[in-house]
Amino acid sequence: MSPAVYDWVASAWQGKYRLATGAVLAGKSSLEIVARREFSGTLSETTLPALDAASKEPAYLAFKIQLEDSRLVAGPGGSGSKVSATGPKPWTRNNFRLEIPGLDCSHVRKIDAMTVTSTRDRIDFPHITLTLSEGSDSWRAWFQSVVAGGDDDKLEKNGELVFLAPDMATELGRVHLFKLRMMMIQTLKVATASDPTNTVIVRLSCDHMAFDWKTTPSAR
Repeated sequence: MSPAVYDWVASAWQGKYRLATGAVLAGKSSLEIVARREFSGTLSETTLPALDAASKEPAYLAFKIQLEDSRLVAGPGGSGSKVSATGPKPWTRNNFRLEIPGLDCSHVRKIDAMTVTSTRDRIDFPHITLTLSEGSDSWRAWFQSVVAGGDDDKLEKNGELVFLAPDMATELGRVHLFKLRMMMIQTLKVATASDPTNTVIVRLSCDHMAFDWKTTPSAR
């Protein structure tokens, strides 16, 4: 998308209330534009898609806009006035990486969808719920330190949720995660002789997040 869209999201997550203008275009089967709904509004919700290491389905960012004004106008018509039917190769739900220092994140298989809500007065950041297939020892040790209590600087961690291109090397963007704290860890499936894999659910609280999408994807 346009860099202005990513800047709009980043600003909303920082508590900067910004009015933006845009339009939704309607086209015929020939892709000729026949109408457009112009609007002005503020970004009230951003939803990050559910991520799944086993899924190759397309992933999308979803936005909710609080309208200030809207009007329907006729499309320009004529040659050259068409809706674009092309785009980049889809970003898929398995193209992600979670990074939290001190924790084994290599076995994170799923991360639930998350919605950040922003208004003129406040921003609400969601909890993070993830599924591990193995490697939960470091997570359980963190949980035990939370239960035992102690200094906040030891109980809280920062992290990164990184979105990747299909080559799994080129970075599309990331969400910076600040002051993560363990809320729950639960074993859903215990390893057996026929299936030696544990399945563990972890829920984290997050004080705040920062949105950082790359307008020009870069390989790391």
